[in-house]
Amino acid sequence: MAMGFNKVTLVGRITHDLDLQIAKTKEGDQPYVRFGIAVNGYNERVDFLNVIAWGERAKNLVEYQRKGSKLLVEGRIATGVYEHEEKGELKTFDIVADNIVYLESKDKEEQPKGKSAGNKRTANLPL
Repeated sequence: MAMGFNKVTLVGRITHDLDLQIAKTKEGDQPYVRFGIAVNGYNERVDFLNVIAWGERAKNLVEYQRKGSKLLVEGRIATGVYEHEEKGELKTFDIVADNIVYLESKDKEEQPKGKSAGNKRTANLPL
């Protein structure tokens, strides 16, 4: 059987204000943030993608970035399904961030350009 490869690298801007959430997981409470990123494509097209960051990566992102901030996101595609009360079964498509590099800071004095959010790759975080 052929082995798959699931890797995404995006550069874009945060589309809305960030709000840190807490998820109940097998490992206990885990901080996370869901946000949109607008990525310029071909022929002046803009793609809007959903991203989720976990743990320290999420905490750092909320602390140092805001709507409109430019990021480089490295991660993987995750799909899911949930039941909506009115619309029935809906499918989700998210980018799970493994690495985030700040290309612009919330305030230039707070965070140096090119600073990364949680580059430690010591554990795979749960969805």
